Amino acid sequence: MNAVMREEHEVRVVSNETLEASVGFLRNGLAEVKQDVRELKADVRSLADKVDRNHDTLSRKIDDVRSEMLSRMEHGDSNLAARIDQVDSKLTARIDQVDSKLTARIDQLDSKLTAKIEKVSSDLTTKIGQVDTKLTTKIDQVDTKLTTMLGETNVAIARLGSVHRAVLWIIGAVVSLAGLVEIALRLGKVFGLL
Repeated sequence: MNAVMREEHEVRVVSNETLEASVGFLRNGLAEVKQDVRELKADVRSLADKVDRNHDTLSRKIDDVRSEMLSRMEHGDSNLAARIDQVDSKLTARIDQVDSKLTARIDQLDSKLTAKIEKVSSDLTTKIGQVDTKLTTKIDQVDTKLTTMLGETNVAIARLGSVHRAVLWIIGAVVSLAGLVEIALRLGKVFGLL
């Protein structure tokens, strides 16, 4: 190693040839960089042109797909509307059919129920008439029995009236109290009061 002693304030100086070689090297590197930049600019222009072409192609394809989808949707809408109309007419026909069947069945049941109600009403009228006749007969029988019993009660009351008059006559004839009790007891036994 070459040991050179330098003082602190000394600066290392490079030779002119070294500087020229370094500047030449930098110039060559700069020329290469400029060439690379020119190539990159050309590549960027080429890529920009490709991007523009791809963008135009994609825009046309998107517009074509959008047009086709709109066309399909319109076609689907018309098919769907036709299908809805078809289903609506089928359902309307089915509902009308069910309605007519139900109406016929209700009319049939109505006539059957009306006939049954009329028969039950007739039977009830007959039964009520029979019950009325039986009750009238029973009421007449009870009325006859009550009239008979009332007549018998009137006769018994008349007899009691006679007994009452006889008792009063006896009391009026001044009989002893013991005699009156004796007479009352005998009369009670006779008439079944005691």
